[in-house]
Amino acid sequence: MRKVVNEGLATAYAAKGDKFLFLRKLMSLPYLPSEHITPAFEQMMLQAEEVGSPLLNVVNYVERTWIRGSMWKPENWSVYRQTVRTNND
Repeated sequence: MRKVVNEGLATAYAAKGDKFLFLRKLMSLPYLPSEHITPAFEQMMLQAEEVGSPLLNVVNYVERTWIRGSMWKPENWSVYRQTVRTNND
């Protein structure tokens, strides 16, 4: 979410329009099975290229850091079928 704010998309996100829906889809990627994350992201990239910057800057950041990065692979951050963890018991 910090990258969204840094790219000046906070107002667009709050307006709950097309950019809001796109960013929500982007933030929901961890809930997919790890083998589905990259194909889903690639479909989203096609949509982002139509919209352009600054949304494309956020997508490029996610790609560099979370999709194709050397430190964090989708297998590491997918929470699909994991039990809910909380310290609010």
